[in-house]
Amino acid sequence: MRCDPDKLVIALSGTIATGAKVLTQEGTSPEFETGVYTPDPNAPALPPAAITGATDLVHQGTAWVAEARYNFAIFKPWAWGTETKVKNISNQWVHLAVPYASVLDGTALKLKRAEFCAKSTNGAQTKPTRIDLWANATKIGQWTVTWPADNAYHCAYVDFSTPTWYEGVGISVWLQYANVADKITLYKTWVRLVP
Repeated sequence: MRCDPDKLVIALSGTIATGAKVLTQEGTSPEFETGVYTPDPNAPALPPAAITGATDLVHQGTAWVAEARYNFAIFKPWAWGTETKVKNISNQWVHLAVPYASVLDGTALKLKRAEFCAKSTNGAQTKPTRIDLWANATKIGQWTVTWPADNAYHCAYVDFSTPTWYEGVGISVWLQYANVADKITLYKTWVRLVP
């Protein structure tokens, strides 16, 4: 059979069924507009603005990485987060490189706050218990997380009274699983940077 590259056609079809709960943002739905445009490559760049306030950078919770993936029965990213469940009762590390702008428009930005958000199906027993922050291979610090004993969505944070400049920031979270039925869903991380 001869294949003509100008006449090659590939047909794909299929369906995906999910049982994921739909989560909604608090507050009212914003008005929005969609569209398509063609950028002008000759348009002048906007003049740089002085950075005077805080800069928040957020990472959607789909990029979490398990330190020992083989210990998880479920480690599934969705569009909004990563659902986890262990094979055996254990504690597990998960990690995420936090979005970070060390210098923006010539201004060094310092870490003021870092946080992650999660939800447990049994927050009284299965929960995040520790957060570590890293700058490359140097540990910035480690802090105990006092997770509420409920099944609601919560965010744990570290706030720095003296903001400090780092080249990059990573976050590690120690997850405690009391049994193999419970799930922890990991959501966004974000940092607040100040000049």
